[in-house]
Amino acid sequence: MSDLVLHLTVIAGRDLAAKDENGLSDPFCVVRLSTGTSKKTRVIKKTLNPTWNQELSLGRITQQSMLKLTCWDHDRFSSDDFMGMITLDMRKYAKEGSWTDWFTLSDGGKGDFVSGDIQLSFTVSPKGRARNKTPAAADDVGGGSKYVSPVDNASYDPDKQVFGVELEELMKREAKGALMPSALIPLFGLLEKKAPTTEGIFRIAGVHTRMQQIKHALNSGESVPFENECIHDIAGVLKMFLRELPTPLLTYSMYNEVIATHLMESEPDAALERLKLLVSAMPRANHAIVKNLVDLLNAITRNSAVNKMSTNNLVICLSPNLLWAPPGASNDFAALEDMQNISSIVMCLVQQNDYIFKFVECESKRKSTPADIIDPVDAESRRLFETYDINGDGTMDKEEFAIFYADTLSGFGMPPPSEKDIDDAIKVLDKDRNNEISFSEFSDWWRMMHGASASRRRGRTPSNPAISGHSRPAPMRSNSDVGMAPRAGGAPERGRG
Repeated sequence: MSDLVLHLTVIAGRDLAAKDENGLSDPFCVVRLSTGTSKKTRVIKKTLNPTWNQELSLGRITQQSMLKLTCWDHDRFSSDDFMGMITLDMRKYAKEGSWTDWFTLSDGGKGDFVSGDIQLSFTVSPKGRARNKTPAAADDVGGGSKYVSPVDNASYDPDKQVFGVELEELMKREAKGALMPSALIPLFGLLEKKAPTTEGIFRIAGVHTRMQQIKHALNSGESVPFENECIHDIAGVLKMFLRELPTPLLTYSMYNEVIATHLMESEPDAALERLKLLVSAMPRANHAIVKNLVDLLNAITRNSAVNKMSTNNLVICLSPNLLWAPPGASNDFAALEDMQNISSIVMCLVQQNDYIFKFVECESKRKSTPADIIDPVDAESRRLFETYDINGDGTMDKEEFAIFYADTLSGFGMPPPSEKDIDDAIKVLDKDRNNEISFSEFSDWWRMMHGASASRRRGRTPSNPAISGHSRPAPMRSNSDVGMAPRAGGAPERGRG
């Protein structure tokens, strides 16, 4: 019997680990057959989902053969970074035939951060016999073909298709008042239930064939018994849905106003305010999905001791699915910087969840124009107000206001206000006399304080009487009395009066 030889096609990778600062990698694979030879694939730059479609002739295969594939991130100016390995006992493949499957990368005991899978196709034939190339390898020279599973090419009823459809179109099919496409509700429900206690959630890839089956069912309008599905498959389907949106979930407005303007690097405080405004101005479905996703990521992070997923790990795994450049707006060089800034945006959304999402003053705020200029004084007043609006109901009651008042006086090195001071100050700010201070009332006063501070810096100290009965200067005064003004750009510095 003639010797058998192995022709291995390294087809593709999915959800690989990010090893570069831009949130991407430049992956390539080195393959060694113990009874044959070693070969390596070409480098695919700036991706976590590479397609190689490259055939490697590895030589003689026997029942004793072992195959080892190691995935690396190529670095021009330093040593390549380890991205994971696959070790296979080749006994089941040491016979004539062809097989294609996905294999999960492991850290090989190295303890490095590893994620994702590699798709391999094996063709074993007698030495010297002519053979047909596998479908995946047919165009391997150009590297442009992509392995497609049978259900990937299915055509769907456009009234039922879910994946690859604009959110606006999906929402036209939903009942009035729906917040997001109904297909996503069970996905989020199961993830909220199981993800916080699942190790490697969003990092460990689901099984591609099962994910494609779920996608096919959802696109066909069929019901899916989600409770019976692997949670990693569910997480993978959610990422797939987000990745296949024609317009990114975080919208091109966020790219144009935060990424393209380099706001994250140059003015992080202004970027936070811009993010909040952009999120509040998102279409309703985008806003609801982003909010649910951020809440989910925070729940996972709080249980990181169990699931082994830090906020940074989650951001790396999800960022490429949430925002990308508009067509023609970015080149390969800019994409490096883009990915780092996109990761920063997603990190900010997760870490500043309460500040960005908890307070929406009114429905018109959600519809405001993203291009409106953010006034730094207004931004500061909003940040202060939301800090001291402890229960998040959009107003300051007496107890919340008293804490703010005491902290403000403490910043001037002064003792806490008396009960009378608090009541008198509330009377001044509470213009509609409902025993609560709204944001607009607080903001008006804060802007007046900054105006007074500017007057003092120009040497024009207003000569307005203090509120009758106050035993000390107080930061809350009537429209004719500006009292203690905060220093420009923030609250009073401690020890200064």
